[in-house]
Amino acid sequence: GFTSNLGKGASVSYAVSSLKDGGEGVTRNSFGLTTQGLTFSYLDQRISDGFSRIARLSDFERGQLGNERGIRRTSLNLGLALSKTSAFQFSQLGLSDASAGMTRQSFAYNTQGLTARLNLASTDKGFSRARDLAGLNDADRNAIESERGFKRMDFTANLTAIKGLNLSTYTYSANNAADRLSRDIFRHNLVWTPNKSTVINYLTEGNSAAADGRVMNGVDHQRISFDQQARNGVKISAFRDVVTTVAGGTKNPSVTTDYLKYETDRAKPANLLAEARRIDFGNGKFENLTHLDLNYRAAKNLGLRFNRLAIDRGADPSSETNLVQWNWQASKTVTVNGLYSLTSTNNNTDSTVRSLGITAPIGNMFNFTGAYTEAATRNANYRRVADFTLATAKPFDLLGMKQTNLAVTYSGIQD
Repeated sequence: GFTSNLGKGASVSYAVSSLKDGGEGVTRNSFGLTTQGLTFSYLDQRISDGFSRIARLSDFERGQLGNERGIRRTSLNLGLALSKTSAFQFSQLGLSDASAGMTRQSFAYNTQGLTARLNLASTDKGFSRARDLAGLNDADRNAIESERGFKRMDFTANLTAIKGLNLSTYTYSANNAADRLSRDIFRHNLVWTPNKSTVINYLTEGNSAAADGRVMNGVDHQRISFDQQARNGVKISAFRDVVTTVAGGTKNPSVTTDYLKYETDRAKPANLLAEARRIDFGNGKFENLTHLDLNYRAAKNLGLRFNRLAIDRGADPSSETNLVQWNWQASKTVTVNGLYSLTSTNNNTDSTVRSLGITAPIGNMFNFTGAYTEAATRNANYRRVADFTLATAKPFDLLGMKQTNLAVTYSGIQD
């Protein structure tokens, strides 16, 4: 072989190597060319089927050869720098033994704001040598095994050249003409950010497996969403989501979800969350959810919370829960809180919850914390829970023990 420096970063090389064991062996022919803006390489390798010395080669040599006895490997790589910001790459790989083989081709283009790649592959059904190939991980070998008998195409692109717009796309299609099988996968995602506070997102994705031209299993998913961060911490969100599935050759009803949410700054004392969700299961079943959560500062020392959650499923189990909660700072050291919750249902499981809690000092030495809760469900047990704790307000020294704290707790549950 030889290597020649052509000047200005350019070079050319050619190498021939041969490793023989009797009449069997390895032959490698390689050629490489590098110039300003271009790289090219070609490899032609043959390993005789009867070559038995692979196990005795060095780790480096085994890494190059794998267990490719009886396989011819050809590869070609081309890289072109089209400009300072754009480049084109092409690669081709061929592997074959006496009975079958596989080919891979890849085309890639990269420029500022755009990347695109097209991959083409063909794997003979009888090619069973994936585990013997050099330079592959388990995922690559499993992919070759799964595509035996298939011709495959996949395309990936990402576009970011347009300000505020991001488009990504992926398409995979594989066809086995002999067995009349096909597989398809796609994912297309468009994200539009017209301004700093608004995002619109559209996604369509899915996959399918077909036999004799009929889709046997598959999923189709589409989603469009809108999110806006308005002034003063107000957030508005909405989306529509549609999922359609095919199982065992039968198309199932589409499941459609519509969602809307309005939310003010939850870190502020007075805040509001309102949301609605509608799910249509496509088979006469549905689930409609309405949720309202309001926190209100009625006075400097009194906070109120109102919460309503309604879930409507028609004749199926449905419910509506209304809750009132308060927190009263009676003084600098006394806090009283409580809540009342009522749940109404359409299946005789109505329930109520009442609770009252207090935290207060007793003199200068003790703190008292108490909570009492009642929970009742129609046609079920009535539960009462009480928790009381009396603890020292400050640590003290006792019988040689310093910084001692004492606490007495009572807990009771009655069903």
